[in-house]
Amino acid sequence: MKSIEEQISNKCVHFNGVMNTCCEIGIKYSDVRIGKPYQFPCLKTGGECLSSKFPTEEQVKEIIAEITDKSNKTLVACLNIKGYYNKTKYNPGQIPCDCGGELKYIVAESNGHIRAKCDACGIYFME
Repeated sequence: MKSIEEQISNKCVHFNGVMNTCCEIGIKYSDVRIGKPYQFPCLKTGGECLSSKFPTEEQVKEIIAEITDKSNKTLVACLNIKGYYNKTKYNPGQIPCDCGGELKYIVAESNGHIRAKCDACGIYFME
């Protein structure tokens, strides 16, 4: 399994997923992929694309810091909702988000999973 650093550094900055026809700058994935199973230059697995551009070490660190920050905020929001819901049983409900906005949530009756979104910072998740 590749580390998060490898996954980020081996992905072209224009890559937006092979479920799309083209990358963010209009290169058709069908024009640059090779073999079966397909290999893509955008993921450093094969093929060639003259427009490939990969993040610098500094950019990789910034992306990882952003992912870590968002993950931490999501975890805190989830724990805050669970604590509030366990006390009040309000469903749906809302609580103050750490950013100062309103964190609106709903708890699924079938399995107790939470879906939430903040109207200010935009954090959202489905458990």
